[in-house]
Amino acid sequence: MAFNTYTQQLYITEYSSHQLRMIYTQNGTCSTVCGSTSGTADGACGVSAFFMNPKSIVFDHISNYLYMADSNGARISRLDMNQRKLFFIILNELLLFQIQLIY
Repeated sequence: MAFNTYTQQLYITEYSSHQLRMIYTQNGTCSTVCGSTSGTADGACGVSAFFMNPKSIVFDHISNYLYMADSNGARISRLDMNQRKLFFIILNELLLFQIQLIY
């Protein structure tokens, strides 16, 4: 779970649905930011971005990036919240395994 204090939005991963979701805390509505099915895809966000069981997320308030560990995709992704683009920044199974041990 990650929280953007500026916009008051809560971000959560849905592990089995392969999605990143956003909850507007002011009115309680929920929407899908990225993901729709299992897989791996880089680039634009929305349903064209695929994850394989996203697990952990953290929000960087300075850069407005959301970082996400994709457990079965063996990668860490960076989502640029300004451009709504997703980039893979680490593709390393050993590192991702170590991250899973922490959480």
